[in-house]
Amino acid sequence: MPMYISGYVISNDETYIIDTALFDTGASSANYISQSYVDKYIDIFEPYILAHNSSVRLGDSTTEVLITHIITLNISFLDTCSITHEGLLNFSIMKMSIDMIIGIESILFTFYELILDMLRAAKTRQSSHFNLTL
Repeated sequence: MPMYISGYVISNDETYIIDTALFDTGASSANYISQSYVDKYIDIFEPYILAHNSSVRLGDSTTEVLITHIITLNISFLDTCSITHEGLLNFSIMKMSIDMIIGIESILFTFYELILDMLRAAKTRQSSHFNLTL
C-alpha cells in the first residue's frame, strides 16, 4: 500500500504546501522533488538549488533519469495526533507527477515516528474496511 501524505516546505518563516509526498520504503536512500514543484516556487527556492551530476534508475529497472540539480529544504508533516515532524532534507530534482518522494534513509532517521503513525492509521482503515477486529 503506497503511503502518501501532504505537508509543507518551510522557508524564511513562510510555508509552501506539499500536496503529495510519497513515503517510499522501497526506494533508494535518495529523496526526489518534482521539477514542476520547484519551478512553482523558483523565486523562493533558487538560492537553495545546486548543480549536481548523477542519475537514477527508476522502479521499472530500465529507465535511467539524469539528475542535474539538487535542493536542500526544510519540510514538515503533521501526524494523526497533530504532532509536527520536521526535517532538513536533500532532494534530487526531476520530472515526476507527485511533489516529492521521501526515501528509506530519511524515513528511518528523520520521519520514523511519522511512518509508524501512518502505518497505524492505515491498519485501522484496512481493518475497518475488512471488518477485522484489532
